[in-house]
Order: sequence, then C-alpha cells, then structure tokens
Amino acid sequence: MDTISTIKITIAFSTIASKKLRAHRLRQAEELLKVGVRLSDNTFVVAQADGTLLQPDTLTQDWFRKLTDTSMPRIRFHDLRHAHATHMLRSGVHFKVASERLGHSKIGITLDLYSHVLPGMEADAAERVDAALQAAQGGNDLRLPVGRPIPSKSLAERPQFSGQALRSKTVAVATFND
Repeated sequence: MDTISTIKITIAFSTIASKKLRAHRLRQAEELLKVGVRLSDNTFVVAQADGTLLQPDTLTQDWFRKLTDTSMPRIRFHDLRHAHATHMLRSGVHFKVASERLGHSKIGITLDLYSHVLPGMEADAAERVDAALQAAQGGNDLRLPVGRPIPSKSLAERPQFSGQALRSKTVAVATFND
C-alpha cells in the first residue's frame, strides 16, 4: 500500500513571493469553481485542474516543455530547490535558517549537501577570529572561554593553559604583556 506523508513546516515568504502566491491562489480558486470544486486550506498549491495531487512526473514534463521555449538550460525542476539553497547561503542566510526552509530534519543534512558552495568559509572563519582578537587586544585584554577566572598572571606564565583548547561557558579576562 502506498502512503503519502506530509511534513508541515512554516516558512516566511518575501513580499514578492507572497503577492505571487496570493494571485495564483485567486486564479486557482476561480478555475476550481468552474469544475465545481471549492478551494480549501487543504488544496495543493500546485495541483491538477480539479485540485487533486499533481503527480511529480507531470510537473517534470510540464517544466521541460516550458524550458524548450526559453534560453534557460535544461535543468530538472528539483534543481530549482538546490539553486534556492545555494542563493540563500551565498547571500549570507545562516545554515540553520536555510535548513529549516528546506525542510531538512537536521542542520547536518544542509551542511553536508551545501557547504561546498561557500569555499571561503574556512578563510572567513580565520579572518573573523583574527578581527575579534585584534579588537580585543585594543585594550590589551582578550576574553577567552575558560573553566575559571584567570588570576593576575598572563596566559604565557601559566603552563596549564599552554597549547590546550580552553572550553567552558564562563568567560575570563586574560592580559597580554608585550
């Protein structure tokens, strides 16, 4: 027995997309009334003329038919989803937000699929850390996560901190002596 499962997610639409969807919904309601069907909240946005579920193959065939009349490359309809994800991430949308908009159950899925589209992420991270360190050194103080406040000795004078990754939720102030 075939089953169809749906996942309900809520996403924000841009003003332009919202206007286009409302106009489509109005046209759809008019077309459905012609065949004696009333539009409801359960009516699919992309549907057959009677409002029932459109088979994916039908959508794909329509898509390819429309592409033949344009100069656009022949891409799969599903590739639009990947293009949307890529544009979001390159525009600076946080991976968590992109993951939620795409309906991924875990952010790891989004990271695995799309982290390659931002090849400069590692260099950007290093630059951001460097900028934070430079900003913090302006007052000769640097806030570092540690397990307990660092006494008046500098980090260089405390052997237990040399070469270790410092992890904690508390923050201490370390003084650097030039």
